[in-house]
Amino acid sequence: ERENVFDEPEPPAIALSHGSTVTGAVQWEGGGSRAAIGLPLHQLEGILREATPGDLYLTRPITEVLLEDIQKAGVRPTAQKSLMSTQQLYAIKIEDAAAVAGVEFRSASETQTIFQRDQRALADVAPGSLLGNRFEVLASLGIGRMGVVLKVRDRDRDVLSALKLLKPEMMDQQQVERLAGQVRLLRAVQHPNVVGVLDFGQVDGLPYLLLDYVRGLTLRTLLAAGRAVPPLAALRIAKDMVSGLGAMHTERLLHRDLRPENIFLDPAGNVKLADAGIAPPLDSAAGVQLTSPSYLAPEQLEGRTLDPRADFFSAGVVMYEMFTGQVPVAGGTLTEIRTRRRETLIEPPSQHNADLPEALDQLVMRCLDPDPDKRFEDADALRTALDALAG
Repeated sequence: ERENVFDEPEPPAIALSHGSTVTGAVQWEGGGSRAAIGLPLHQLEGILREATPGDLYLTRPITEVLLEDIQKAGVRPTAQKSLMSTQQLYAIKIEDAAAVAGVEFRSASETQTIFQRDQRALADVAPGSLLGNRFEVLASLGIGRMGVVLKVRDRDRDVLSALKLLKPEMMDQQQVERLAGQVRLLRAVQHPNVVGVLDFGQVDGLPYLLLDYVRGLTLRTLLAAGRAVPPLAALRIAKDMVSGLGAMHTERLLHRDLRPENIFLDPAGNVKLADAGIAPPLDSAAGVQLTSPSYLAPEQLEGRTLDPRADFFSAGVVMYEMFTGQVPVAGGTLTEIRTRRRETLIEPPSQHNADLPEALDQLVMRCLDPDPDKRFEDADALRTALDALAG
């Protein structure tokens, strides 16, 4: 029996802050709960996205409060800039965190990766950094579940690119080999509706994917606050999305993680599908943590063999959300989604927007059929149906 979290195979990341918050009851139609808001909570959310297993991150206010106890343990916290904001934070590595907590750290429980142990920390990479004497970091584009995405100038190619630095603890040998194979296939997908994948490698001890840089915003931004997308715009997005999927399927690639966060819109309104085939399979522990189950096909949630029709189910969820402002079945975990899909009858989109035609209901509901054999057989068939809707 393990005595403390430092004995776990993957110790948790911990972030601490200090300051005033406001707490109270929040009520909405059909329910309610308690909530807390305040700057310390905002700081914690950003810090935890940068943490790796076993790290202890402190904001400046809590460091000042705990500094005497930290120093008594012989630990000197290192000041650094947060990727998510301009705030200063202090990082304490796993061995020192155990010392501060007054427990024994057992090195055998450290997370093992195939990458070099003296790797650069993700949190150390900030605008102005130079990685591998090649990538000039210009800006942070966001923090994702697999790592951080940066806008960089690639000195070798003298172009702007998107550099996705992946969390090393997620990259075992099997995942590395799978991603390397995916990149070889993705390079063959030269299509205006798919973000180009240029390279996969290691820089300063960190695994990375090098992608074409896309100016624009994600579909998630348009869907913020539960807003539906105007029907004509939603139809155009849907057609581009399906065209991108068709190009991938031609190369025998599945997306497997289609959701609004991975659908980019350039300044002209053209769709670019990102993160194609990158998410780990669901039968791995990381996959359970890294996916958005609301968008996944039933066969994907159950770990069955997938074909292009799984991507069409995800496309159906995205279309449903664009036309109605909500997903057909919501939930936070794989188990919740599986249970609610069994117990909930999905309403056609027109039940949430009476102006939508019956033909659209039929198209979306066909994509969402739990039986893959009843969905569209290929991207051409789905695109033809969308063209017919557009008149």
